[in-house]
Amino acid sequence: MNSPTSPPQTSVDIQKSVGQLFYEEEGIKILRQMCVAGDMYDTSLRSIVWRVFLNVLDQNPEKWIVQCKKSRELYEQLRKKYVLDPETESEKVKIDLDDPLNQNDDSAWNKFFQNEELKKEISMDIVRTYQGEPFFEQRWVRDMMSRILFIYAKDNSGVLYIQGMNEILAPLLFVMDSSKVVPNLQATRNKDGISPFQVAMDAAYIEHDTYTLFQSLLILIGRWFSLPKREIGTLSSIKSVIVKSDNLATNALRDEQANNQIMNHCRYIHNTLLSSVDPQLAGYLRDLTIDPHLYMLRWIRILLAQVFPLEDLIIIWDAIFGWGRQVELLDWLCVAMLEAIRHLILGKDFSHCMQTLFNYPQISDPKILVTTALHLYDKYNRRKIREGSPSVSIVPQLENQSTGLHSTTLGPKKVLQSGLNNLKKIFVVDDPDFEITRLRTAQLHTANRLDRIIYILENTPSEESLRSVVAELCQIRSIMAGSVYPNNMTSLPPQSG
Repeated sequence: MNSPTSPPQTSVDIQKSVGQLFYEEEGIKILRQMCVAGDMYDTSLRSIVWRVFLNVLDQNPEKWIVQCKKSRELYEQLRKKYVLDPETESEKVKIDLDDPLNQNDDSAWNKFFQNEELKKEISMDIVRTYQGEPFFEQRWVRDMMSRILFIYAKDNSGVLYIQGMNEILAPLLFVMDSSKVVPNLQATRNKDGISPFQVAMDAAYIEHDTYTLFQSLLILIGRWFSLPKREIGTLSSIKSVIVKSDNLATNALRDEQANNQIMNHCRYIHNTLLSSVDPQLAGYLRDLTIDPHLYMLRWIRILLAQVFPLEDLIIIWDAIFGWGRQVELLDWLCVAMLEAIRHLILGKDFSHCMQTLFNYPQISDPKILVTTALHLYDKYNRRKIREGSPSVSIVPQLENQSTGLHSTTLGPKKVLQSGLNNLKKIFVVDDPDFEITRLRTAQLHTANRLDRIIYILENTPSEESLRSVVAELCQIRSIMAGSVYPNNMTSLPPQSG
């Protein structure tokens, strides 16, 4: 913070300070803390910071030049592969020799019709993106967004293109276009006399770099757009789950199978997180039979992009990306949003509550929302500590300079952890008919074991710890089957690694 006698920092001063952090030992840690605290201001280096947080660029600027060259060449190859030019001689020959009624997957006409239908779907969404914002009214911006979304959809056949991806892409492109290097950083050159900042922020490659950033972000949240495996492969099957309305939440009801993961995640936020920190509000919404996915799906799937103005959204995304690569802060932001409007919900009827949730009130300062989310996270952790359950402090998360909160791999560990959370909720019941000593003891014993197993899985377990987890799960299965009583079981071995 500037002293009263110090002149205020200019945007150039701020950018120079941010740029220098990449060369300091604790620089990435400080950048994460700045983003979570909402202290990035108007720095035009935000695109660099986001790319580092999302692992598009390395923390070491010396590696940016090679990384940029590789990712840009890859995108250029994708453009040549998927953006077909019907005027080229080779494409004319393919189409002329093919039967327009040929529906084979390798038919040139069939591919042409599929591409045109997908382009039309994307174009309709692009026109509706941030209407009234001059930047997004420009033809080159719309064309660039259309190409990026089309290429991504073609190159990722297992991910469903639906309306909303355009809302995720738009802020990324806006931030990329806002990137400019001040002279102080232009002078920062490597041993070959090349400035990593100039290369990474080269305006000639905005489209290439935006695609790479978009792709990296979709790795984290792509599970909320994924097609069920058995439905991948034909245009007709993809058509059946493409969302065609402006309202993502309404369409989720129609496409429940494709949205199953995100709907379950919405319920997790309500039934576990909100219920823990504000049982009164969670219970009231539950009594009104308002299923969380009805309003929360559109919050989560597109990272709050349709909820807040662009300038506020960018500050919120600073915090989400700075917190960690698995975007878990988004869960607590959703809880904070509900807490902020609890006075508009409690005591109101179903219709009033739904209107409030679907038309979320504008906030005065996005930093306050982020601060509330962090406070609720700490409150949740403190409660778990009081109950004897393991928790993870906020401080180590901000101090993790490499990957943020967790690894980005959505492998068996993540799936198992989610399943354990659901298993615990199912197994621990409050029905008075079951409140006999023997069963209650088994319930509490198993619930505590599941909490400890989850803790191990959340903290990068060693092979030895994983083996003990497998053994514990086998014993828990025996308890639930009624073949083993908890007193016959040993406690969970100490974790290692």
